[in-house]
Amino acid sequence: MNERLAMIKKIIPYNLFILCFILSCNTFAEENSTLDINVSKVFNTEADPYKYICNQRILRKGIKSLWLWSYPMKSTGVFITPNIILTNAHNTHSNFFSYITKVTITPAKNGDIEPFGNHTILGRKNLKNLIKVPKEYGFSQKAKKRAKYDYALIYLPDANFYQNSDSGNIFTYGKCIDYAKEDDSISICGYPGKPKSGIEQYYGDGSLEKIKDKTILHNFWTATGNSGSPIWVNADGRKVVIGVHCFPKKATRIDQEVYDNITYWINEFEHLPH
Repeated sequence: MNERLAMIKKIIPYNLFILCFILSCNTFAEENSTLDINVSKVFNTEADPYKYICNQRILRKGIKSLWLWSYPMKSTGVFITPNIILTNAHNTHSNFFSYITKVTITPAKNGDIEPFGNHTILGRKNLKNLIKVPKEYGFSQKAKKRAKYDYALIYLPDANFYQNSDSGNIFTYGKCIDYAKEDDSISICGYPGKPKSGIEQYYGDGSLEKIKDKTILHNFWTATGNSGSPIWVNADGRKVVIGVHCFPKKATRIDQEVYDNITYWINEFEHLPH
């Protein structure tokens, strides 16, 4: 009995360290402040363009060899094709310490209402095949580097998300440099964790504060759950996503490298067997 107690005393601090490490790497502590005037609740999520914005519930598990625990994470994504979602790498990345076991995508979620149902991905093999994350991304990196590569795609082979309706409001993606400059008007939409636990959609108009090497700075109020929210401009009759929100006031910029990766991944997905 004494040996067992001694072993437990040794294991507990290590497990607490691992737990803190995982939480610090997988969550981006948004500054939850009073709701700003540049965002407002979307009441009709079935309208364009809001119906393309997805609520994501992603279940993770901690390291197998120590304690085993599961924890759900809520985030945001956007359909950029009828069956492909653009989101953050930190929402979808897996490693030895923290790996995804289930992804549930709910387009246009509005509180407890799911007007278009949901899509679920289960199984380690399926998750590996249907999620793309840049090889440069890692949880152990400093925040500045993570922000440069914080984008990912999720493929839903059975989805066909009515991208032909109201064609002027279809989302696409484009290089930021081709569509926007500093001080231009931009928009955001997502599922912040406050004020309603990440199940209500909020939209905002703001401005592009600064274009940096691999990121863009914006002036939107955001909260945990907004991770993966599209930052877009209106161009050529479409909603062109130029960045993916990842940190407070910051988004991963779609530059040439990101654009090429997204295009390559979409082509790979399209050639997967159904």
